Amino acid sequence: MAETAADEPSDDDKALLGAALNGYLDVVQYFVGQGANVNWGTNTKGAPLHLASQEGHLDVVEYLVSQGAQVNRCIDKGLTPLDCASHSGRLNVVRYLLSKGAQLDTCGNGSNTPLHVASQMGHLDVVEYLVSQGAQLEMCDNDNDTPLQLASQKGHLNVIQYLVNQGAQVERIDNFDQTPLLAASSKGHVDVVEYLVSQGAQVNRGTNTGGTPLLYASREGHLDVVRYLVGQGAKVEKGLGNGVTPLFSASRNGHLDVGQYLVGQGAQVERGNNKGLTPLHVASGYGHLDMVRYLVSQGAQVERCDNDGDTPLIVASRKGHLDVVRYLKREQAQRKTASPEGMICNLIVSKGGYTMSKGDVLYRVRAVMIL
Repeated sequence: MAETAADEPSDDDKALLGAALNGYLDVVQYFVGQGANVNWGTNTKGAPLHLASQEGHLDVVEYLVSQGAQVNRCIDKGLTPLDCASHSGRLNVVRYLLSKGAQLDTCGNGSNTPLHVASQMGHLDVVEYLVSQGAQLEMCDNDNDTPLQLASQKGHLNVIQYLVNQGAQVERIDNFDQTPLLAASSKGHVDVVEYLVSQGAQVNRGTNTGGTPLLYASREGHLDVVRYLVGQGAKVEKGLGNGVTPLFSASRNGHLDVGQYLVGQGAQVERGNNKGLTPLHVASGYGHLDMVRYLVSQGAQVERCDNDGDTPLIVASRKGHLDVVRYLKREQAQRKTASPEGMICNLIVSKGGYTMSKGDVLYRVRAVMIL
């Protein structure tokens, strides 16, 4: 749609855009009468019909179409006037454009149809009308997201209920292996989470890497969602393939209330990931003092080494979290990591030739010293 040197827009063409955007029908009629091109526009803003449709100026839309404006013209994002009207919730314009031949399932560059954008923005009346006209419920965008998945991300419960009642699949996964339930959990939409579970969404269904709705809700600190999912049978220890659990994620991001709840439901404070990092390590590394204090109070070991031989104190020191360093030092972390077994551990690993991590060596050294 961009102009070329051979087709340079006139001042009237440019003025027509502004008049259409603001809904000045008489001005639009004047410039069209002066020869302004009703189909000229920019790659970013669109043509006059895009702008009038976006803003809901039905009289301007009707006039432009009567003057030859193309109802299925796309701008660089692949958006048609119908997309613009659907995005803004302009039902009267949506009705009119469809009556004039606008394509119902035309996709933009992101493969979003008008139903996708109306669902994402929560315009129930537009969604209902588009479906009544034959819009496809399960059509996917480039991320393999359906209208239901986009509505779930944004928390539009009324749209979600309508789409499910029309047959939308609650367990459909996108290219990121996420279901609508996982998307809603990550965003903290507890009402949507409750509804999707009531419609058969599985609370323990994970992504290919093991991410569950509970893990995502814990990572983002949505305690109400966490409580509900656990109450519905979500497993507090189910996590990613790399060993990251819901408690680990909550600790990393400093969500103390979520961490307390998970521990109360049986989450293990000493369970580490595949690098040997525990919840205390990551809470220390990110400077979450309250979380550090809580984990220690629940039995987290301040002298625990990760696979590189680093304790929470070392991790906190490396990141410059002085308050955490002071606290851990008061908990005798420094004395314990400088203990005889700790020094022997470092000496053994430094000699090389071992496949064991420093944490594994430390465990074995302690066992020998006990004997």
